[in-house]
Amino acid sequence: PVLAYLGTQLTMVSSANFDPVDWLTYRYGANRLLAGQSPYAPWQLTGPYTLSDVAGGNGFVYPPSAAILLAPFLQPWALWVAFNVLVYLAGVLAVVAVSAGLSPLSVSVGLWIALSPPFLLDGIIGGGVTPAVAGALGLIYAGLPLAGVGAAIKLVPGAWVAIPLRVDVKRALIGAAVGFGVPAAISVAFAGLGPWADFVVAIRNARPGCFNDVLSAVCGGTPQAALLVAGAALAVVSIRLPRHWALLVLGLVPIVVGPEIWPHYWLTIIPGFVAVVMTIGRRWARGHQVAQPYGTGSSRTG
Repeated sequence: PVLAYLGTQLTMVSSANFDPVDWLTYRYGANRLLAGQSPYAPWQLTGPYTLSDVAGGNGFVYPPSAAILLAPFLQPWALWVAFNVLVYLAGVLAVVAVSAGLSPLSVSVGLWIALSPPFLLDGIIGGGVTPAVAGALGLIYAGLPLAGVGAAIKLVPGAWVAIPLRVDVKRALIGAAVGFGVPAAISVAFAGLGPWADFVVAIRNARPGCFNDVLSAVCGGTPQAALLVAGAALAVVSIRLPRHWALLVLGLVPIVVGPEIWPHYWLTIIPGFVAVVMTIGRRWARGHQVAQPYGTGSSRTG
Protein backbone atom coordinates (compact mmCIF):
# COMPACT_ATOMS: atom_id res chain seq x y z
CA PRO A 1 0.00 0.00 0.00
CA VAL A 2 2.81 2.42 0.77
CA LEU A 3 4.46 1.81 -2.59
CA ALA A 4 1.13 2.33 -4.30
CA TYR A 5 0.64 5.55 -2.38
CA LEU A 6 4.15 6.68 -3.30
CA GLY A 7 3.33 5.99 -6.94
CA THR A 8 0.17 8.07 -6.65
CA GLN A 9 2.08 10.98 -5.13
CA LEU A 10 4.75 10.84 -7.82
CA THR A 11 2.05 10.78 -10.48
CA MET A 12 0.56 13.91 -8.93
CA VAL A 13 3.97 15.54 -8.99
CA SER A 14 4.60 14.64 -12.62
CA SER A 15 1.20 15.96 -13.70
CA ALA A 16 1.20 19.08 -11.51
CA ASN A 17 1.18 22.59 -12.88
CA PHE A 18 4.54 23.73 -11.61
CA ASP A 19 5.14 27.30 -10.55
CA PRO A 20 8.78 27.01 -9.44
CA VAL A 21 9.16 30.54 -8.13
CA ASP A 22 11.62 29.51 -5.41
CA TRP A 23 13.74 27.44 -7.80
CA LEU A 24 14.00 30.41 -10.16
CA THR A 25 15.09 32.56 -7.23
CA TYR A 26 17.84 30.10 -6.30
CA ARG A 27 19.00 30.02 -9.92
CA TYR A 28 19.12 33.80 -10.06
CA GLY A 29 21.35 33.99 -7.00
CA ALA A 30 23.58 31.08 -7.98
CA ASN A 31 24.13 32.28 -11.53
CA ARG A 32 25.07 35.76 -10.39
CA LEU A 33 27.40 34.59 -7.61
CA LEU A 34 29.19 32.07 -9.82
CA ALA A 35 29.72 34.91 -12.31
CA GLY A 36 31.47 36.90 -9.58
CA GLN A 37 28.53 39.23 -8.91
CA SER A 38 26.38 39.92 -5.89
CA PRO A 39 23.45 37.46 -5.83
CA TYR A 40 21.11 40.26 -4.73
CA ALA A 41 19.26 42.50 -7.15
CA PRO A 42 20.34 46.16 -6.97
CA TRP A 43 16.83 47.27 -5.97
CA GLN A 44 17.00 45.03 -2.88
CA LEU A 45 19.81 47.20 -1.56
CA THR A 46 18.13 50.58 -2.01
CA GLY A 47 15.11 50.36 0.29
CA PRO A 48 12.27 48.23 1.71
CA TYR A 49 10.69 45.49 -0.39
CA THR A 50 8.48 42.47 0.25
CA LEU A 51 9.82 38.94 0.16
CA SER A 52 7.37 38.07 -2.62
CA ASP A 53 9.06 40.68 -4.84
CA VAL A 54 12.08 38.41 -5.29
CA ALA A 55 10.02 35.33 -6.22
CA GLY A 56 10.38 33.96 -9.70
CA GLY A 57 14.01 34.90 -10.17
CA ASN A 58 13.82 38.62 -9.43
CA GLY A 59 16.27 38.59 -6.53
CA PHE A 60 17.77 36.50 -3.74
CA VAL A 61 17.16 36.46 0.03
CA TYR A 62 19.52 33.74 1.27
CA PRO A 63 23.16 33.84 2.36
CA PRO A 64 25.74 33.76 -0.46
CA SER A 65 26.75 30.32 0.85
CA ALA A 66 23.30 29.03 -0.14
CA ALA A 67 24.02 29.83 -3.78
CA ILE A 68 27.16 27.70 -3.59
CA LEU A 69 25.45 24.72 -1.95
CA LEU A 70 22.37 24.70 -4.18
CA ALA A 71 24.07 25.41 -7.52
CA PRO A 72 25.02 21.77 -8.33
CA PHE A 73 21.38 20.66 -8.09
CA LEU A 74 19.59 23.47 -9.91
CA GLN A 75 19.86 22.14 -13.46
CA PRO A 76 17.85 20.48 -14.84
CA TRP A 77 14.53 20.92 -13.03
CA ALA A 78 14.11 17.13 -12.68
CA LEU A 79 17.39 16.92 -10.77
CA TRP A 80 16.20 19.60 -8.36
CA VAL A 81 12.95 17.73 -7.67
CA ALA A 82 14.78 14.42 -7.24
CA PHE A 83 17.33 16.01 -4.90
CA ASN A 84 14.62 17.42 -2.64
CA VAL A 85 12.47 14.28 -2.57
CA LEU A 86 15.39 11.91 -1.99
CA VAL A 87 16.98 13.96 0.82
CA TYR A 88 13.57 14.36 2.46
CA LEU A 89 12.83 10.63 2.35
CA ALA A 90 16.39 9.76 3.42
CA GLY A 91 15.97 11.97 6.47
CA VAL A 92 12.65 10.38 7.40
CA LEU A 93 14.04 6.85 6.99
CA ALA A 94 17.09 7.82 9.07
CA VAL A 95 14.74 8.84 11.88
CA VAL A 96 12.84 5.56 11.51
CA ALA A 97 16.10 3.58 11.69
CA VAL A 98 17.25 5.36 14.84
CA SER A 99 13.87 5.27 16.55
CA ALA A 100 12.52 1.82 15.73
CA GLY A 101 14.74 -0.01 13.25
CA LEU A 102 13.99 -0.56 9.58
CA SER A 103 11.28 -3.20 9.81
CA PRO A 104 8.64 -3.39 7.05
CA LEU A 105 6.04 -1.99 9.44
CA SER A 106 8.14 0.92 10.71
CA VAL A 107 9.29 1.86 7.20
CA SER A 108 5.71 1.74 5.92
CA VAL A 109 4.40 3.93 8.73
CA GLY A 110 7.31 6.37 8.41
CA LEU A 111 6.86 6.75 4.65
CA TRP A 112 3.10 7.12 5.02
CA ILE A 113 3.60 9.97 7.50
CA ALA A 114 6.22 11.56 5.25
CA LEU A 115 4.16 11.39 2.08
CA SER A 116 0.72 12.22 3.46
CA PRO A 117 1.00 15.99 4.08
CA PRO A 118 -0.49 17.97 1.20
CA PHE A 119 2.12 20.64 1.82
CA LEU A 120 4.81 18.27 0.49
CA LEU A 121 3.35 18.67 -2.99
CA ASP A 122 3.09 22.41 -2.37
CA GLY A 123 6.80 22.56 -1.65
CA ILE A 124 7.74 20.56 -4.72
CA ILE A 125 5.50 22.52 -7.08
CA GLY A 126 6.97 25.80 -5.88
CA GLY A 127 10.52 24.52 -6.23
CA GLY A 128 11.46 25.30 -2.64
CA VAL A 129 14.37 23.71 -0.79
CA THR A 130 12.27 23.02 2.32
CA PRO A 131 11.87 19.26 1.64
CA ALA A 132 15.65 18.84 1.57
CA VAL A 133 16.07 21.04 4.65
CA ALA A 134 13.50 18.92 6.51
CA GLY A 135 15.35 15.80 5.43
CA ALA A 136 18.60 17.30 6.72
CA LEU A 137 16.99 17.61 10.16
CA GLY A 138 16.28 13.89 10.14
CA LEU A 139 19.86 13.14 9.07
CA ILE A 140 21.18 15.35 11.88
CA TYR A 141 19.10 13.28 14.30
CA ALA A 142 20.83 10.18 12.90
CA GLY A 143 24.27 11.67 13.55
CA LEU A 144 25.29 13.51 10.38
CA PRO A 145 26.92 16.92 11.06
CA LEU A 146 24.62 18.98 8.83
CA ALA A 147 23.51 21.81 11.14
CA GLY A 148 26.14 24.14 9.71
CA VAL A 149 25.10 23.24 6.17
CA GLY A 150 21.50 24.06 7.07
CA ALA A 151 22.64 27.40 8.45
CA ALA A 152 24.58 28.07 5.25
CA ILE A 153 21.31 27.71 3.30
CA LYS A 154 18.74 29.40 5.54
CA LEU A 155 20.55 30.49 8.74
CA VAL A 156 17.77 29.37 11.13
CA PRO A 157 18.49 25.60 10.77
CA GLY A 158 21.74 26.36 12.54
CA ALA A 159 19.67 26.04 15.72
CA TRP A 160 19.56 22.31 15.00
CA VAL A 161 23.10 22.06 16.33
CA ALA A 162 21.25 21.56 19.63
CA ILE A 163 20.92 17.88 18.65
CA PRO A 164 24.65 17.01 18.47
CA LEU A 165 25.37 19.39 21.37
CA ARG A 166 23.65 16.83 23.60
CA VAL A 167 26.34 14.29 22.75
CA ASP A 168 29.62 16.15 22.25
CA VAL A 169 29.80 19.94 22.48
CA LYS A 170 33.22 20.36 20.89
CA ARG A 171 32.52 18.03 18.00
CA ALA A 172 29.11 19.62 17.39
CA LEU A 173 30.54 23.13 17.24
CA ILE A 174 33.40 22.11 14.96
CA GLY A 175 31.01 20.30 12.63
CA ALA A 176 28.72 23.32 12.48
CA ALA A 177 31.62 25.68 11.84
CA VAL A 178 32.95 23.54 9.00
CA GLY A 179 29.50 23.03 7.48
CA PHE A 180 28.90 26.77 7.35
CA GLY A 181 32.46 27.94 6.83
CA VAL A 182 33.38 25.89 3.76
CA PRO A 183 30.56 27.09 1.46
CA ALA A 184 30.94 30.59 2.88
CA ALA A 185 34.64 30.58 2.00
CA ILE A 186 33.89 29.28 -1.50
CA SER A 187 31.40 32.10 -2.00
CA VAL A 188 34.09 34.60 -1.03
CA ALA A 189 36.48 32.98 -3.51
CA PHE A 190 33.95 33.53 -6.31
CA ALA A 191 32.73 37.03 -5.50
CA GLY A 192 34.62 38.45 -2.53
CA LEU A 193 33.16 39.73 0.73
CA GLY A 194 30.83 42.20 -0.95
CA PRO A 195 27.89 39.77 -1.27
CA TRP A 196 27.94 39.17 2.47
CA ALA A 197 27.65 42.89 3.15
CA ASP A 198 24.85 43.02 0.58
CA PHE A 199 23.12 40.11 2.33
CA VAL A 200 22.93 42.11 5.57
CA VAL A 201 21.39 45.05 3.73
CA ALA A 202 18.99 42.89 1.71
CA ILE A 203 17.69 41.12 4.81
CA ARG A 204 17.34 44.40 6.68
CA ASN A 205 15.25 45.79 3.82
CA ALA A 206 13.03 42.70 3.44
CA ARG A 207 9.42 42.75 4.67
CA PRO A 208 6.74 40.03 4.75
CA GLY A 209 4.06 40.32 2.09
CA CYS A 210 1.17 39.94 4.55
CA PHE A 211 -1.01 37.84 2.26
CA ASN A 212 -4.36 36.61 3.54
CA ASP A 213 -3.48 32.94 2.93
CA VAL A 214 -0.03 33.05 4.57
CA LEU A 215 0.57 32.99 8.31
CA SER A 216 2.73 35.81 9.63
CA ALA A 217 3.20 36.86 13.22
CA VAL A 218 5.13 39.89 11.99
CA CYS A 219 2.13 41.06 9.98
CA GLY A 220 0.08 40.63 13.15
CA GLY A 221 2.32 43.09 14.96
CA THR A 222 4.90 40.80 16.60
CA PRO A 223 8.44 42.17 16.26
CA GLN A 224 10.82 39.94 14.31
CA ALA A 225 13.27 40.18 17.20
CA ALA A 226 10.70 38.59 19.51
CA LEU A 227 10.32 35.67 17.09
CA LEU A 228 14.08 35.17 17.02
CA VAL A 229 14.17 35.08 20.82
CA ALA A 230 11.32 32.57 20.87
CA GLY A 231 13.12 30.35 18.37
CA ALA A 232 16.34 30.49 20.38
CA ALA A 233 14.40 29.63 23.53
CA LEU A 234 12.91 26.56 21.85
CA ALA A 235 16.37 25.40 20.81
CA VAL A 236 17.68 25.78 24.36
CA VAL A 237 14.66 24.04 25.90
CA SER A 238 15.01 21.15 23.46
CA ILE A 239 18.34 20.17 25.01
CA ARG A 240 16.50 19.22 28.21
CA LEU A 241 13.83 17.13 26.47
CA PRO A 242 13.89 13.46 25.45
CA ARG A 243 15.50 13.19 22.01
CA HIS A 244 12.32 12.43 20.07
CA TRP A 245 10.44 15.35 21.61
CA ALA A 246 13.47 17.58 21.11
CA LEU A 247 13.44 16.77 17.39
CA LEU A 248 9.79 17.79 17.15
CA VAL A 249 10.43 21.05 19.03
CA LEU A 250 13.45 21.89 16.85
CA GLY A 251 11.36 21.34 13.75
CA LEU A 252 9.12 24.13 15.00
CA VAL A 253 11.95 26.65 15.20
CA PRO A 254 11.91 27.74 11.52
CA ILE A 255 8.11 28.04 11.70
CA VAL A 256 8.21 30.20 14.82
CA VAL A 257 11.00 32.43 13.51
CA GLY A 258 9.81 32.85 9.92
CA PRO A 259 8.34 36.24 8.92
CA GLU A 260 6.09 34.35 6.49
CA ILE A 261 4.91 30.76 7.02
CA TRP A 262 4.07 29.13 3.72
CA PRO A 263 2.37 25.69 3.89
CA HIS A 264 5.48 23.72 2.91
CA TYR A 265 7.39 25.17 5.89
CA TRP A 266 5.50 22.66 8.07
CA LEU A 267 7.58 19.87 6.54
CA THR A 268 10.26 20.57 9.15
CA ILE A 269 8.07 19.05 11.87
CA ILE A 270 7.68 15.75 10.00
CA PRO A 271 10.98 14.16 11.17
CA GLY A 272 10.10 14.94 14.79
CA PHE A 273 6.55 13.64 14.39
CA VAL A 274 7.94 10.42 12.93
CA ALA A 275 10.40 10.11 15.84
CA VAL A 276 7.63 10.56 18.41
CA VAL A 277 5.32 8.03 16.72
CA MET A 278 8.13 5.50 16.29
CA THR A 279 9.44 5.86 19.84
CA ILE A 280 6.01 5.55 21.44
CA GLY A 281 5.15 2.63 19.17
CA ARG A 282 8.40 0.83 19.98
CA ARG A 283 7.87 1.25 23.71
CA TRP A 284 4.29 0.02 23.46
CA ALA A 285 5.42 -3.02 21.47
CA ARG A 286 8.13 -3.86 23.98
CA GLY A 287 5.74 -3.52 26.89
CA HIS A 288 3.21 -5.69 25.11
CA GLN A 289 5.81 -8.38 24.42
CA VAL A 290 6.85 -8.43 28.08
CA ALA A 291 3.30 -8.54 29.41
CA GLN A 292 1.82 -10.98 26.93
CA PRO A 293 3.39 -14.22 28.26
CA TYR A 294 1.79 -13.60 31.62
CA GLY A 295 -1.65 -12.72 30.28
CA THR A 296 -4.65 -15.00 30.16
CA GLY A 297 -4.28 -15.49 26.44
CA SER A 298 -0.67 -16.62 26.62
CA SER A 299 0.44 -19.81 24.90
CA ARG A 300 3.39 -20.11 27.29
CA THR A 301 3.63 -23.56 28.83
CA GLY A 302 6.44 -22.87 31.27
